[in-house]
Amino acid sequence: MIADQSSVVAVVLCGGSGTRLWPLSRKLHPKQFLPLLQEHDEHERTTLFAHTIERINSLGIKRVIIVCYEAYRFFVAHHLIDQHDIDYTIVTEPLQKNTAPATTIGALAAMDKYGDVPLLVMPSDHLIGDVAAFGAAIKKAHSAAHSGCLMVFGVKPTAAETGFGYIIAADAYSPDHNDALRVTDFKEKPDQHTVHKLLANKNCYWNSGIFMFQAASYMQAIDELHPEIKASCERAYKNHNKDFGFIKIALPEFHQSPAISIDYAVMEQARNLAVVLTDMQWRDLGSWDSLATILNQDEFSNRVAGDLLPLSSKNNIVFSGDKLVSLLGIEDCIVVNSEDAILFAKKNHAGKIKSLVNTLIEHKRNEAIEHRKIYRPWGSHETLVDAGHFKVKVLIINPGQSLSLQSHQHRSEHWVVVKGEAVVSCNGQISTLQANQSTYIPALAKHRIENKTTTPTYIVEVQCGTYLGEDDITRYEDEYGRA
Repeated sequence: MIADQSSVVAVVLCGGSGTRLWPLSRKLHPKQFLPLLQEHDEHERTTLFAHTIERINSLGIKRVIIVCYEAYRFFVAHHLIDQHDIDYTIVTEPLQKNTAPATTIGALAAMDKYGDVPLLVMPSDHLIGDVAAFGAAIKKAHSAAHSGCLMVFGVKPTAAETGFGYIIAADAYSPDHNDALRVTDFKEKPDQHTVHKLLANKNCYWNSGIFMFQAASYMQAIDELHPEIKASCERAYKNHNKDFGFIKIALPEFHQSPAISIDYAVMEQARNLAVVLTDMQWRDLGSWDSLATILNQDEFSNRVAGDLLPLSSKNNIVFSGDKLVSLLGIEDCIVVNSEDAILFAKKNHAGKIKSLVNTLIEHKRNEAIEHRKIYRPWGSHETLVDAGHFKVKVLIINPGQSLSLQSHQHRSEHWVVVKGEAVVSCNGQISTLQANQSTYIPALAKHRIENKTTTPTYIVEVQCGTYLGEDDITRYEDEYGRA
């Protein structure tokens, strides 16, 4: 627990798509909400976002601002259901504009609610193994931040990574702040040649992407360096509206902000930048190489999650989900087997996965955007069969939840309750269905499903029609505020 932790506000940024971890991470269900981390039980995993919130809580920080892409708001809310002792605010961005605008929005929300407070800004998708060491570093950074420094947390490099930022530190920032080192150079994601030059300096450190500063100090810096970001974010926040507990900032004003990281926008140019060093066992799990470091390793140096049978195969990264993966004579490869896509790549091509995802998007492949199992605020639906003129799904409706009152122009639907109980409304007629009972919803009919019980309801849905796209929906009532 850090000193004077009650004054600190954590700003958690979770707007990224995590494309380098495709096919697991996708635009509408990114890595921070995937169960990637091994729990105490070998069959249970937790998410990076849950790990981040648990870390904040263990440090005694009880005031949290979460800035997320609007499509992720219900993932965030779901993770916070049991966090009754945290005073949290969820601010949603209508567009993904990178970390400088997101941090600016977080600072504005914190100042609006708490005043000029010390902000601890962190991504939601990093892993910290030694939380006590992190807490000690926060304590050191706190005082310097209060005096106006923009503090970054530095980590000793263990490899020549081109995907990280690098910091060159010098002597103490000032006599009053011996633990804060003056930053003489800051390079965000340099090329391989520059990395090796930087590493020749013994005072070179990784930028962890975690920062601490007074809210007003950051706002002053962004105003000096990128006034257009500050102006557009201030207008967007001022014109926000509150919707089902979320603060939704205004789209037209936010659209005017440049999309740029806090590292490029502020840290490379700030005059009052200082670094506090920490050995907190920090990892940025943004790529398959980095994720592999937390996976189990077999006797052939294969890093594995799932069921693997390797024959004459070594030094591979395998994430197999619920399917057996057999390798024969394979070395130095990445094999990822998801429910609807398989990635097979040489390790030395891992840096090109983002380009692969962009190509999938250009070809309008849905596999780049979402999984077959899609989460909604009321539960989830998973496509089992998509044959063009008919589609079969499994719907899971959480206790106490309901779908919107809606209709479809081009398709009819057949619902079979296979577990639980469903209350079905169709053109004003209400019926209650038990397991092994079914109903028919014709095209154009206004309909809704509700689960009024305390256990999940499972429904098999068969769609038939000339067009089965998810955009063939007209909503009349929706308790989740969707269009």
